This record gives sequence, C-alpha cells and structure tokens, in this order.
Amino acid sequence: MDSEHVRSSMLNVTVWSQTRMRLHEKVYKKVEKEVLKLSLTPILKTGLINITLWNKLAWNSESYTERGKTARE
Repeated sequence: MDSEHVRSSMLNVTVWSQTRMRLHEKVYKKVEKEVLKLSLTPILKTGLINITLWNKLAWNSESYTERGKTARE
C-alpha cells in the first residue's frame, strides 16, 4: 500500500466518523423527544432511546457500506 492510498483511507474513515456523529446527534434529539412523551419509567425510556439509536445507526452503516461496494464495482 502506498502512502497516498493510506492517506485516502484515513480521510475516508475520518469523514465517515464525523458524518456518523452528526447523524447520531440529530437522531438522538428526535428519538428522545418522542420517547419522553411516553409514560414509561426513566430506565425504560433510556433503554428505548438506546435501542432505537442502535438500530438506526446500524441500518445507516449497512446502507453506507452497500453504496460504497456498489460504487467500487
């Protein structure tokens, strides 16, 4: 692997991480707002927020990976 390829890979990882963090913040606020409307105990609310975020982020990661694979082919 040449240094240009390494730099390019590092840049891609950095951009992906920053995009994911922005998505996480945006989604978290939206999910939290909806979950807080429900009449659940605090621990159930926190669990529901975490599960919902995990599912959304996992789905977005998979679709990102699929798009990348398609673009490379």
